[in-house]
Amino acid sequence: RWCIGAMLTMVDGAPVDTPTAAAAAMVGSDVIELCFRCYGNRDTLTVGVTVELVKGADEDEQEWGLDLDKDTLTLIGCEAGVAAKCERARACIGLVL
Repeated sequence: RWCIGAMLTMVDGAPVDTPTAAAAAMVGSDVIELCFRCYGNRDTLTVGVTVELVKGADEDEQEWGLDLDKDTLTLIGCEAGVAAKCERARACIGLVL
């Protein structure tokens, strides 16, 4: 299992610090790369996890399905949308984006 309390720090290589910034970085994309980081302490990177989500040809209008806490960017769930089909994304529930 990945590090509980990890922080989502980038979407497609762009730094994000709010759900609005994360959502804006995903608009219009068919492929997104989510970068989570877990720190052993405030300064030392312990684990980095990257999750790639890809929309199929018939999923252009489908939402990504990431349910993020508005204050902390913690991934609360991914019950619907593209993320629901990705085991690696589902394993990130409880992690911070």
